[in-house]
Amino acid sequence: MSTPGTTTPEPAGQPVSSTTATATTPGADTAIPPAPPVPVTPATRPHRARRWWWVLGGLGLLGALLAGVPWLVRSWQTVSTDDAYVNGYVTFVAPRVTGQIARVLVDDNNRVHKGDLLVQLDPEPYQVQVTIAQAAVVAAQADLVATQAQVRST
Repeated sequence: MSTPGTTTPEPAGQPVSSTTATATTPGADTAIPPAPPVPVTPATRPHRARRWWWVLGGLGLLGALLAGVPWLVRSWQTVSTDDAYVNGYVTFVAPRVTGQIARVLVDDNNRVHKGDLLVQLDPEPYQVQVTIAQAAVVAAQADLVATQAQVRST
């Protein structure tokens, strides 16, 4: 039951009603307007789902910071350009003989000194030429022996 001038709480989901009495003063033609209704809300506590969203958002932000800060530091410290060139000391090396390279004995950007062995050539073509030259020497010696024998017989 409600009494004039009081507000009664209603169950959740239903509108709040209030009854007020209008008071008039003798000799006055105006009435006091009724007071606006005051909704009554039950005391709410933070929902667990909302709390989990905050925790997940915080963990996501922490992960983004852990991955993003090192990336930013690297990008700020690395100089890059699209139209760069390399400035260095280049010395051209010319061979004294021709041949196929079997092994390279130095690495890139290593300092070398005069007399250092830079490459090893494939020895097979040279061995063939040596064998041909030795065969020619043996043939020339045989011709020499034959010519000397012919000179003695005459």
